[in-house]
Amino acid sequence: MNITNRELRIRKRTISEWLVALVFFLPFAQGLLSEFIGLPDEIKFVADLAVILLLTKIALSSKSIQINKSFAPFLCVIGLFFAYVTVTYFLNYQSVFYFLWGLRNYFRFYAAFIAYVIFVKWQDAKNWLSLLDWLYVINFFVVIFQFLIGYRQDFLGGIFGVQKGCNGGLLVFTALITAKTILSFMRNEGSTIKCLLFAFMGLLIAALAELKFFFVLFICVVIIAAVMTKSSVKKTVFSLLCIVLIIVFSSVLSLLYDEFKNFLSFDNLLDSIFNPNYATSKDIGRFTALPIISRQFLTSFPEQLFGMGLGNADTSSMTVFNTPFFEMYGSLHYAIFSYSFLYIETGIVGLILYTSFFITSFIVSLRLYITKKGDAYVCQLAMLFSVVCIALMFYNTSLRSEISAYLIFFVLSLPLISSGAAKPKNEIKI
Repeated sequence: MNITNRELRIRKRTISEWLVALVFFLPFAQGLLSEFIGLPDEIKFVADLAVILLLTKIALSSKSIQINKSFAPFLCVIGLFFAYVTVTYFLNYQSVFYFLWGLRNYFRFYAAFIAYVIFVKWQDAKNWLSLLDWLYVINFFVVIFQFLIGYRQDFLGGIFGVQKGCNGGLLVFTALITAKTILSFMRNEGSTIKCLLFAFMGLLIAALAELKFFFVLFICVVIIAAVMTKSSVKKTVFSLLCIVLIIVFSSVLSLLYDEFKNFLSFDNLLDSIFNPNYATSKDIGRFTALPIISRQFLTSFPEQLFGMGLGNADTSSMTVFNTPFFEMYGSLHYAIFSYSFLYIETGIVGLILYTSFFITSFIVSLRLYITKKGDAYVCQLAMLFSVVCIALMFYNTSLRSEISAYLIFFVLSLPLISSGAAKPKNEIKI
């Protein structure tokens, strides 16, 4: 094959760049590899191994990595959270395996975030974002096919598979592509036809897969994107068309799933907020977890501040990491919401420290946007998605799932990548 020197330069990557690309793209292939090709579900741990290797590389070459002040606040927040959960765990010590599993479930995404900032080149990041659009189109047709052969709700995940809970990855992926397309359109940089088509596809996916929360996110994205960008007649017309699309596809969802009729009505939204239970009469509600957990488990003020220790309420298919607390109280469903999971293990202080990462992301992205040190588009996208992340804390556990969180933390890293916040020196390329 005749390959030019320019093509060879494009294809050359350092080992670290190959590893970070693996971390980013593996979740998109995980469903195909494990459910259709037949590889064991443990394929997901390949990303963990890649993250460990990247962390090792960063630690060994820390002196040769240039870091600017935009990156420092994130490192401080991550460092504080790590120090906090370590100290509080040893005050509530049960098993080192529980602690290590808890660390893995949260800090692998922080590690990926750091690796993205250090090793991903801005041109590669832009190429990855463009590639996501093509994956979105493929995913749309996969969702249609899965729906036609009988998959529904929690088992309808598109390219993320058909295992229960796979639609968590589908929700985040659909929300991201919709958000970036709408934002691009409202910045007068994207095609009107593409924006309407992708909005149509996203809302249809949400209706078929019963992603009720996507409709809420869609409304928020349109509002936030409109606030971030200059007003125009085109934006106003598009917003009105979005209202029509929401009405149409929320009706489609209600027709497909009778139990969710009028789910966007004011009364139903209030009920979802204040209902003390989620799925049964004995579990916790989506927005009532804190008082119930405080009343039943974290009964003293120090316990409410610091929790019962990271990992001590966690669960795993591997016995060594599965905790007695989850075995006894897992039916309360505290583990299906990120904020309730965090609260029971790390308390109010842990919740504040964890949420502060997304607040930091918003503030740093805003500062890079105002000072024009970062790409304006991805700064606005990261600001928007920082808000989405805080909302996701109350909806599900997407922020601690490999099929969604690696993508989320990539989006949050984009302003830093575009500003050249941290770069290694003199790595060998292959």
